[in-house]
Amino acid sequence: MEVLKPFPQIIFKEKVPSAFFYIKEFLNSQKTFFPQKGNWERSKSTYILNNPKCKDFNKYILDQVLVFSKKYIGLSYNEYKLSQSWVSIKHPGQHHSPHTHPNSLISGVFYYGDISNSTPGISFQQPPLHSNGYTLDISYLPNRHPSEEFITYNISEGDMFLFPSYLPHAVLNNDTTHPRKCLAFNIVPKNGFGSREHLTELKL
Repeated sequence: MEVLKPFPQIIFKEKVPSAFFYIKEFLNSQKTFFPQKGNWERSKSTYILNNPKCKDFNKYILDQVLVFSKKYIGLSYNEYKLSQSWVSIKHPGQHHSPHTHPNSLISGVFYYGDISNSTPGISFQQPPLHSNGYTLDISYLPNRHPSEEFITYNISEGDMFLFPSYLPHAVLNNDTTHPRKCLAFNIVPKNGFGSREHLTELKL
């Protein structure tokens, strides 16, 4: 018997040039809060990359998105824009359950905190099975090996991941002694989706 896996999920990993590390000071200056008791910490601003101080880094991200979308996903859009962007901090013992980013086409995360050694960080999950557009409540065997569904990547300072926003992803438990800091962001086509001619136009 041969097991075939014909449809890969495309994830883009980039080491951000150190010339952009000046952005760390600005990110560390953001006011943060805990949305819920015991939950992970995030910035009060959810449009961080819209700040003029991030202009160059904003352009760098969008340039990488254009390469990722055209060369690896095959999208035809020529221009993108950032929608929301926010700082996310996971303190020791904290994690983030699998989730997706609705109302977005491409999502990304940039790790800028004190990550001295390569350590397990972000985990991507195989998208769930669907039937007629609805997610099924699938029952799995209790001893099912997690590698069948999840794949985890090590992270280090300066790593940036880009991925389709529909792809479920999680943040593994922070087993270190220091906070794990990252900048997360969502991206959409600059001119929206669909077309006026086909009555599917969605302006953003």
